[in-house]
Amino acid sequence: ATPSNWFLLNQRGKPMTYDSLGRFNPNAGKQYEKLVPLLSTGFHADNCKEVFAGDIVSVSHDEEYSNGAAMFFIPGDKERWEYLGEVQFDSFMWLVCSGGIWIPLADIVEENMHIEVIGNIYENPELLNKECSK
Repeated sequence: ATPSNWFLLNQRGKPMTYDSLGRFNPNAGKQYEKLVPLLSTGFHADNCKEVFAGDIVSVSHDEEYSNGAAMFFIPGDKERWEYLGEVQFDSFMWLVCSGGIWIPLADIVEENMHIEVIGNIYENPELLNKECSK
Protein backbone atom coordinates (compact mmCIF):
# COMPACT_ATOMS: atom_id res chain seq x y z
CA ALA A 1 0.00 0.00 0.00
CA THR A 2 1.14 3.49 -0.70
CA PRO A 3 0.46 6.19 1.89
CA SER A 4 -1.23 8.36 -0.74
CA ASN A 5 -4.09 5.86 -1.18
CA TRP A 6 -6.90 5.00 1.20
CA PHE A 7 -9.96 2.83 0.95
CA LEU A 8 -13.51 2.29 2.14
CA LEU A 9 -15.35 -1.00 2.15
CA ASN A 10 -18.52 -1.09 0.06
CA GLN A 11 -21.71 -2.87 1.17
CA ARG A 12 -20.32 -6.19 -0.06
CA GLY A 13 -17.08 -5.75 1.89
CA LYS A 14 -14.92 -5.04 -1.16
CA PRO A 15 -12.44 -2.15 -1.07
CA MET A 16 -13.26 1.05 -2.92
CA THR A 17 -9.91 2.83 -3.25
CA TYR A 18 -9.37 6.59 -3.47
CA ASP A 19 -6.26 8.71 -3.89
CA SER A 20 -5.16 11.50 -1.55
CA LEU A 21 -7.40 14.00 -3.40
CA GLY A 22 -10.49 11.84 -2.90
CA ARG A 23 -10.69 10.64 -6.51
CA PHE A 24 -11.87 7.06 -7.09
CA ASN A 25 -9.01 4.84 -8.28
CA PRO A 26 -10.29 1.40 -9.41
CA ASN A 27 -6.79 -0.08 -9.86
CA ALA A 28 -5.21 1.10 -6.59
CA GLY A 29 -6.88 -1.62 -4.51
CA LYS A 30 -4.64 -4.20 -6.18
CA GLN A 31 -1.66 -2.67 -4.33
CA TYR A 32 -2.92 -4.00 -1.00
CA GLU A 33 -1.90 -7.52 -0.03
CA LYS A 34 -4.08 -7.61 3.06
CA LEU A 35 -6.85 -5.24 4.11
CA VAL A 36 -7.58 -4.86 7.81
CA PRO A 37 -10.61 -2.80 8.86
CA LEU A 38 -9.69 -0.43 11.67
CA LEU A 39 -12.13 0.05 14.53
CA SER A 40 -12.22 3.46 16.16
CA THR A 41 -12.44 3.54 19.95
CA GLY A 42 -14.09 6.96 19.88
CA PHE A 43 -11.24 8.32 22.02
CA HIS A 44 -8.48 10.76 21.03
CA ALA A 45 -4.95 10.69 22.44
CA ASP A 46 -3.14 13.70 23.87
CA ASN A 47 -1.34 14.12 20.54
CA CYS A 48 -4.81 14.61 18.92
CA LYS A 49 -4.67 11.29 17.07
CA GLU A 50 -7.79 9.17 17.02
CA VAL A 51 -7.22 5.89 18.87
CA PHE A 52 -7.97 2.68 16.92
CA ALA A 53 -7.88 -1.02 17.74
CA GLY A 54 -4.34 -2.21 17.07
CA ASP A 55 -2.72 1.10 17.96
CA ILE A 56 0.31 0.99 20.21
CA VAL A 57 0.07 3.68 22.86
CA SER A 58 2.22 5.06 25.63
CA VAL A 59 0.27 5.63 28.85
CA SER A 60 1.79 7.58 31.73
CA HIS A 61 0.63 9.25 34.91
CA ASP A 62 2.08 11.11 37.87
CA GLU A 63 -0.05 9.22 40.42
CA GLU A 64 -0.25 5.56 41.41
CA TYR A 65 -2.97 3.50 39.72
CA SER A 66 -4.46 0.06 40.37
CA ASN A 67 -7.05 -1.80 38.30
CA GLY A 68 -7.41 -4.66 40.77
CA ALA A 69 -5.10 -6.92 38.76
CA ALA A 70 -2.01 -4.71 38.52
CA MET A 71 -0.51 -1.76 40.38
CA PHE A 72 1.34 1.01 38.60
CA PHE A 73 3.59 3.16 40.76
CA ILE A 74 6.20 5.84 40.27
CA PRO A 75 9.81 4.61 40.51
CA GLY A 76 11.87 6.49 43.08
CA ASP A 77 13.88 8.57 40.61
CA LYS A 78 11.06 9.28 38.14
CA GLU A 79 8.24 11.82 38.06
CA ARG A 80 5.69 9.42 36.49
CA TRP A 81 5.21 5.79 35.49
CA GLU A 82 4.96 4.78 31.82
CA TYR A 83 3.41 1.77 30.11
CA LEU A 84 3.36 0.68 26.44
CA GLY A 85 0.45 -1.41 25.22
CA GLU A 86 -1.81 -2.39 22.36
CA VAL A 87 -5.39 -1.10 22.16
CA GLN A 88 -7.84 -4.03 22.05
CA PHE A 89 -11.56 -4.62 22.55
CA ASP A 90 -12.12 -7.42 25.06
CA SER A 91 -14.76 -8.25 27.68
CA PHE A 92 -17.06 -5.52 26.29
CA MET A 93 -14.53 -2.70 26.82
CA TRP A 94 -11.53 -1.04 25.22
CA LEU A 95 -8.24 -1.98 26.91
CA VAL A 96 -4.57 -1.09 26.62
CA CYS A 97 -2.75 -4.44 26.97
CA SER A 98 0.75 -5.83 27.05
CA GLY A 99 2.16 -9.01 28.57
CA GLY A 100 -1.11 -9.95 30.26
CA ILE A 101 -1.42 -6.58 32.03
CA TRP A 102 -4.25 -4.26 31.01
CA ILE A 103 -5.69 -0.82 31.71
CA PRO A 104 -9.25 0.04 30.62
CA LEU A 105 -9.25 2.96 28.20
CA ALA A 106 -12.13 4.49 30.17
CA ASP A 107 -9.89 4.58 33.29
CA ILE A 108 -7.17 6.35 31.30
CA VAL A 109 -9.65 9.08 30.38
CA GLU A 110 -11.35 9.23 33.81
CA GLU A 111 -8.04 9.38 35.73
CA ASN A 112 -6.73 12.03 33.30
CA MET A 113 -3.70 9.91 32.35
CA HIS A 114 -1.43 10.91 29.49
CA ILE A 115 -1.92 8.73 26.38
CA GLU A 116 -0.03 9.03 23.11
CA VAL A 117 -0.31 6.95 19.93
CA ILE A 118 3.22 5.88 18.99
CA GLY A 119 2.49 3.30 16.29
CA ASN A 120 0.37 0.27 15.49
CA ILE A 121 0.72 -3.51 15.43
CA TYR A 122 0.63 -3.63 11.62
CA GLU A 123 3.44 -1.18 10.87
CA ASN A 124 5.42 -1.22 14.15
CA PRO A 125 5.06 -4.70 15.74
CA GLU A 126 8.58 -4.41 17.18
CA LEU A 127 7.36 -1.81 19.69
CA LEU A 128 5.60 -4.57 21.64
CA ASN A 129 7.11 -7.93 22.43
CA LYS A 130 4.14 -9.68 24.07
CA GLU A 131 0.41 -9.94 23.39
CA CYS A 132 -2.37 -9.25 25.84
CA SER A 133 -3.92 -12.32 27.39
CA LYS A 134 -6.35 -11.63 30.18
